[in-house]
Parts: sequence; C-alpha cells; structure tokens
Amino acid sequence: QTVAGVISTSTHGSGVEFGPLSDFVRSLDLVAGDGGVYRIEPDDGPTDEDAYGQRYPERRLVKDDHWFRAAVVGIGCLGIVYAVVLEVEPEYWLEEVRRPSTWKLVKEDLHRGEVLEGPRHYEVYVNPHPRGGEHRCMVTTREKTTSPGRRPPDRRRNSIPEFLAWFPLTPIAANYLLELRPSLAPWLLDRALAALADERYVSASYRVFNIGTANLVPAYSSEIGVPVDDEDTHIEAVERIFEIAARHRELGAVYHTSPIALRFVAASSAYLSMMEGRRTMMIELIQMTRTDGGFELLAAYEDELYALGGRPHWGQVNTLTPER
Repeated sequence: QTVAGVISTSTHGSGVEFGPLSDFVRSLDLVAGDGGVYRIEPDDGPTDEDAYGQRYPERRLVKDDHWFRAAVVGIGCLGIVYAVVLEVEPEYWLEEVRRPSTWKLVKEDLHRGEVLEGPRHYEVYVNPHPRGGEHRCMVTTREKTTSPGRRPPDRRRNSIPEFLAWFPLTPIAANYLLELRPSLAPWLLDRALAALADERYVSASYRVFNIGTANLVPAYSSEIGVPVDDEDTHIEAVERIFEIAARHRELGAVYHTSPIALRFVAASSAYLSMMEGRRTMMIELIQMTRTDGGFELLAAYEDELYALGGRPHWGQVNTLTPER
C-alpha cells in the first residue's frame, strides 16, 4: 500500500481516540485531470500563501475546509495525489495484550462502553461460527509504555502462529483443506484464535502495529462501517452477521473461513470517509481465497449492514464500486 492510497480510501486503525489515517493529513498536492497542480489545505493550513505563490506561480493554492474535506478522501476521483504533509509524533514503545474471550463477554463490554474509552487501541477478532453455544473471540489492547519491560524490544509475538503463517505451505494447505472440507472452518477458526493469545508483547510502535506474517496469508475481504451509538447498532450488526453466516451454512454448506475483525475509529470530517460525522465500528469480513461461495456471502453481509447505516471501505471488496 502507498501513503496516498491509504489516505484516499480512509484506511484506519482501531482506537476511538483516532480517526482514519486521512485525519493526519494537513496539506496535499494533487494533479488534476487537466494537468493543473493544486495544493489543497484546510482554512488554517500550514502553507504561507505569498511564499508559495512566488515559488510556484503556475500552481494553485486552495485553503478551504470544504475543498480539503472533499479531496483528502477522494478515492482517485479528483486526480493523482503525489505529495502530502502529515502530522506525526516521535516513535514510542507500545505494549500489546491479546486475550481470549467470548462474544457474550465482548458484547457486554461494548454495551457498557468503557473498553472503547480505556485502552489507547482496542480491537476484536470473532469466530462467526458458534461452538458449544459460544462465539470465540480474541481481544487485543495496546497502550503506550515507557520501556520494553521484561522482554527485549525485538521480541516477536507468539512464535508458533508467526512461523506457521510464514511457512509457504501453511496458507496453501489451509486454503485447500477448507475448500475440500468447509465444515472444518468453525473448529479451525477457534484454534487460530487460541493460537494468537499473547500475554504481553512490547516493542517499538511501528513493530507492534504490523500484525506480522499473518499478512502473508492469501485472502480477500469486505469491510463495512456501522455507527457506534446508544442504540447498540454496532452490536446488532455483529449478531446479524452471525444469523447470515448460520443461514448460508445450513442452506448451502457455505462457511465463512476467517475470523471477523472489529475495529473502532473516531468520527472524521472527510466527506467520503466511512467515519464521516460519526464514531464507527469497522467490520472486516475476511475470506480465504478458495472459499466456495465467499463473494456471495460477503454481498449478503453487505446488504444487511447497509440497512443499519453501513458504509463500505473503498479499498476492499464491495458491490458499489466497479471491479478492479
């Protein structure tokens, strides 16, 4: 991914203190369709107008909140973004904890809301298939810390799942196994979530934010944002996904083949952001590449979540944008 790509699609992390990555942009340079070059900033943008005009008389500087909110998440429609000014902070230590849980407990926490306000970062992976009457979950929290603590700063996460995801045959074998025996998905997802547990991982922030070799597993995904509100719309959205997964499992033997990720993001002012004007829970619906009926299942989720005010992630699979 490129910096301009994650900005233009409102790509995000997980923590209600933070908006999407586009919210860290303070200025952007864009080449429009006619070849003209524009620097677009909010009303209080950082560029000195007189100095910019003297140095680049052939370019146009626009300081306008509405222009900026339209351009910063433009999904490529307004032109090519070739330079941005980002607000950043110095590198810091980050402590990550991954603990197993169940949807029943996570649901209660989300209803109370303290889990969103407490940790700096909070996210959840959920098995959409129940086993023993429970949907297993993995809850991840991350907090700033002042030192790497007991472990050296280059210590990796739980080494077994890291190695298995890195080993080239693992994703290939998992894909073929789920293609041949999709009914194994509920059990395999429980095992995968259990393997991710890690009591404490401390390292430089950029290392912790990188989820590791799991990025190498071949998959595709849809992601839909729903409001986090007093009516618990975000909780209802997850339970509707469970219902759809159960219906497809029972009627067509179609199984969701990866955990579902729940991430939480602050409201954004960008007009095309999924988080525009509201605190949002982003639901990432991941499928292994050889999932039978996977795209149809994602479309069914998408339709149901739109009824709850869902908005699609422009950088992932959805039925609103053309095929790439």
